[in-house]
This record gives sequence, C-alpha cells and structure tokens, in this order.
Amino acid sequence: MGAVSWTARDWRQFSALMLMALAAIPLTAIMAASLWIVHLYPRNHYAFWLGQSAAALIALDLIGLSAILGRRTFKIRVGDKELDMTGEDAERVLSTGDAA
Repeated sequence: MGAVSWTARDWRQFSALMLMALAAIPLTAIMAASLWIVHLYPRNHYAFWLGQSAAALIALDLIGLSAILGRRTFKIRVGDKELDMTGEDAERVLSTGDAA
C-alpha cells in the first residue's frame, strides 16, 4: 500500500470537512453551558441568547457540511435554451466551461 494520492480538490474538501466538523464541538459545549446556566438562573437572558446564537451557528455549520458532502447540481435557462448538469458533469462544466 502506498501513500494516499488525492488531488488538490480532494484535500481542500477534506480539510473543509474536518474544520467544519471540529468547529461544532466548542459550539456544542457553549450551547450546553448556556442552557445549564439558563436552567439554574431562568432570568439570565444573556445566557439564553448565547445558547440561541450557538445553536444558529451549529445549524449554519450543518448547512455547510451538507454543501460539502452534497451533490453538485445546477440549471441555467436562457430563453428557450436550457443547461442542466448534475454530479461530475457539473464539476466539469463549472471548472472548464465545457458544456459539450
């Protein structure tokens, strides 16, 4: 077995995936701590909004993960002409501009 031979694009996707997955860990800890503070002190609205902000950032992180892991699809319509690409075809057209 040799070394992993990934392209630069694969390494970029892998590093983005790891960074986004690791970003959710401290956000989850912050959200849990703020919810615990709200449980102990129900009138502490600062902790409540801190928890809500952390939850929103976690949701944004999950949307980013789905964008990294999801299918690539786009559709362009100009007049009566339509270009519809999915998967690897979309990657090729977006990177090289080759619609053939």
